[in-house]
Amino acid sequence: MRLIHLTDPHLSSLADTHLAGLRGKQWLGYQSWWRRRRHVHQRTRLDQVTNAVLALQPDRLCITGDLVHIGLETEHQQAREWLEQLGDPARISLSPGNHDLYTARAWSSARRLWSPWLPACAPTADSRDAFPHCANCAGVAIVTAHSSPPVPWYSAQGELGRAQRERLHGLARSLSHGPRILLIHHPVVPPAAYGQLPARKALRDAGKAADTFAAYDVILHGHIHHNHTYGLGASRVFCTASASAPDASFRVFDFAHDPASGHWQACMTLHTLRGNAFEATTQTTWTITRD
Repeated sequence: MRLIHLTDPHLSSLADTHLAGLRGKQWLGYQSWWRRRRHVHQRTRLDQVTNAVLALQPDRLCITGDLVHIGLETEHQQAREWLEQLGDPARISLSPGNHDLYTARAWSSARRLWSPWLPACAPTADSRDAFPHCANCAGVAIVTAHSSPPVPWYSAQGELGRAQRERLHGLARSLSHGPRILLIHHPVVPPAAYGQLPARKALRDAGKAADTFAAYDVILHGHIHHNHTYGLGASRVFCTASASAPDASFRVFDFAHDPASGHWQACMTLHTLRGNAFEATTQTTWTITRD
């Protein structure tokens, strides 16, 4: 089974945004886009990533958020058009990022426009109520968590919340046999354990969810915009660079079951843009055992 992870495409353009309609955090976010982000995140690079990913014919695409910049409905529509290019929504797992739900009102348009790619749920005020969501792909459990409720303008922190943590813990205990993959936007360890992670970008309740996270074999996240691999107990954690930045990247995971031993063989290959082509810059193989 082949799974591909990409994240933080920041694909939307704010060039035609009516500035008079922006207030508070969205106004500040627009200024950030104008001064810096529009130069860093280029749609041409994302198109290269998209073409390369589709050529590899994945069984599942895993996207860990930040499709847009400031959570406008027009941006959610742009992101929907890109998601449609990726193929059957049933083969895509999507974890929202903090820029997708930049303000409290952003959930309304995201839920409506991205409904084919989000778990079915009754409308509630808390966008996390429909998560976690589990999809089974050829014996591999792919669990999507949501760590990105709206936060104040000075913060890019995430939080699962107690209710979602409890559901995530129960789900982890119910899964057996095949590999367990967790998708989340934010890093899953506190800043001190990650290295150069600023506190303002951390997952606030990472410590409270540590035992639950450790029940997963592979954890995939974005948010930090660079390629990084680390461990959490027996879990292997992979952060992938932005899919539209100068070092645009994606990760390919191949899983194969060995019936004789009952174990699974896993192979991760990191592809990074170098000039006009992607290079396989890192490859790691390991065995996932099941009692």
